[in-house]
Amino acid sequence: MDIENLGFDNYLEKIYANLFCDELDKVAIICDDKKISYKECAQNVYNIMSFLSNRPNKQDIIIVKLHKSPEFIFVTLACALMGIIWLPIDMDSPDSRKEYFVQNCRGTLIVSEQCVSHFAGVENVNIHSLLQVSTAKIDNVSNKIPSMDRLAAYYLYTSGSTGVPKCVVLNRQATSNVIYETVKRWGLNNEDVFIAITPCHHDMSIFDIFAPFSLGATLVVPAKEQFKDAEAWANLVTMHRVSVWVSVPAIVEMLFMVAGKEDINSLRIIAQGGDYINPSIVRELQKTLPDCQLYSLGGPTETTIWSIWHKICLDDQHCIPYGKPLQNNVYYILDDRMQSCPPFKEGTMYMTGINLSNGYLVDGEINHQDFVELHLDNDNPPEVALKMSDKGYFDENGTIIFCGRDVWYLKVKGTRISALEVEKALNSYYLIATSVVVCSRNPLTGGSDLVSFVTLKNEEEFSYSQLRKYLRGVLPISHIPSKFVVLDKMPLSSNGKVDRASIQKKADELYAKEWVELIS
Repeated sequence: MDIENLGFDNYLEKIYANLFCDELDKVAIICDDKKISYKECAQNVYNIMSFLSNRPNKQDIIIVKLHKSPEFIFVTLACALMGIIWLPIDMDSPDSRKEYFVQNCRGTLIVSEQCVSHFAGVENVNIHSLLQVSTAKIDNVSNKIPSMDRLAAYYLYTSGSTGVPKCVVLNRQATSNVIYETVKRWGLNNEDVFIAITPCHHDMSIFDIFAPFSLGATLVVPAKEQFKDAEAWANLVTMHRVSVWVSVPAIVEMLFMVAGKEDINSLRIIAQGGDYINPSIVRELQKTLPDCQLYSLGGPTETTIWSIWHKICLDDQHCIPYGKPLQNNVYYILDDRMQSCPPFKEGTMYMTGINLSNGYLVDGEINHQDFVELHLDNDNPPEVALKMSDKGYFDENGTIIFCGRDVWYLKVKGTRISALEVEKALNSYYLIATSVVVCSRNPLTGGSDLVSFVTLKNEEEFSYSQLRKYLRGVLPISHIPSKFVVLDKMPLSSNGKVDRASIQKKADELYAKEWVELIS
C-alpha cells in the first residue's frame, strides 16, 4: 500500500523528532514524584538503542518483563525506533505461562529488573544497569526510522479458542492508522496530558505511549503501588490536570465512584473500550462533565488497538452502540451462509482493512487461523478478513450494535478470556471431574464476572481455597473465576452435550437472587 495515499503519517518520525531533534525541556513523563523531560527520556532511550545496536543478533525479539513504568516506556520506544520486535509480558501471569510466551515467540533477550534469566536459553539484561551504560552526550543516533510497512513490529498475547494463548503479530501501518485517526478526531495536541492506566500487555496501552510522545505531550504513569488504587488515580488527574483518559469501562467506574466533579473536571476526553459500557455510568458522566467528549472503543486485538468507535451522545440512554469503523477499514455482518445481513438482522462480525494484524505466531511461525477470504463482490478480488467471535447488527444509520459473542469467548474487565482455556485449567485439578465457565453481569458493580460450574470427583476433600491456590499457579489473575458453583451433574441438551445455555441461566439467576437479597 502507498502510505501517502492512505492519509496518515509516520508516528515514529514525530517521536524521534520530539526526543532527538527538538531537545524539548518539556515534561514527558510524570511518575510518583519524578518529572522526566523529553531530553532525559532521549538519553535513556539512547542508552538502550546503543546497547541493542551493538548486539550481534540483529534479529532480536525483545521480551519486556517490566511493570508499566518510565523504564518500560524507554525500552518500548527504543525498540520501536530501531524496528526491533518487542513483546510486553503480563507480569501477573504465573511463571509457566510467561515461559510459554517467551518460547512460543522465540524471544532472544529479556529486559527485566532481575540480574539473571529465569528462562532457559534466553539472555537477560537488567534495565537499571542498562540505563547506566552511557551518560555521554547523545551522538550518532540513527535517523533510519522504520517505515510504516506491514512487517511485524510488536507482539501481544490474547486468549485463544483452543485453550492456548494466541500471540498476535501487529504492524506499524495499522498502528499508525489508529494514532493518526484518533489524534485527528479527538483534536489531541501537545498541551494534552494523558494517563497510562491500562496494563502494558493490553492493546490500548500502545496508544498510551505512542500518542503523547508523537505529539510532544505529557504522560502521567501511576507508580506501581498506585496502579490499582482509584483514589490515587483521582489525585493524579487533579494534580496534573489530566485531559485524556483511555481505559476499560470498569476502571472508569472505579474512578467515578471515588472522584468528585472538582477532581476530574480537567478531563476533556474519556474513552472506554474492551467491555460492556454501563449506560447509567455514562448518564452520570454526562451530568458531571457536560463538556467532556465520551467515546466507546472496540475491536479485538487482531484489529490493532481499536478499529471501531462511537462518540456517545445524549440519545444513547439505554444502549451504547459499538459504532462505525475507523478510516481505511470495513466491518461486515454476515449470516451462516456468508451473506450480508440486512439492517437489524444479527450476524457475525468480520473486518477487512488496514487495521488487520499479520496473524498469529505459533512456535515462531505465522498462522492465519481466524483469517478468511471474503467473496462478497464478483467484480473485485476476494478480501482477507478477520472472523470475530463478536455478534451484532447494523441499525438504520449503518452503526453497529453489539449483541454478544460466541460462548467460547468471554470479556471480563476488558480482558478477552477463552472459556476453554479456563476450563482446561479447572479440569486439570485432581478433584474436578467437569467444568463450564460463563460470564454473568454483576448487578452490584455493573461489570462482568467469571463464574465456574464444576462437578467433583470427591466432594469431601474439595476446598475452594485450595482450588484458587492451584489456579493462581496456572492462570493469570484475570482468568480466575469470581464464583465457583458445585453441581451434582452437568445439565445436558437433547443431543447429549453440555447445555451451556442452561448453565448461563443458572449464573444469571444466582446474581439476580443475590441482588434481591442485598436490596431487601
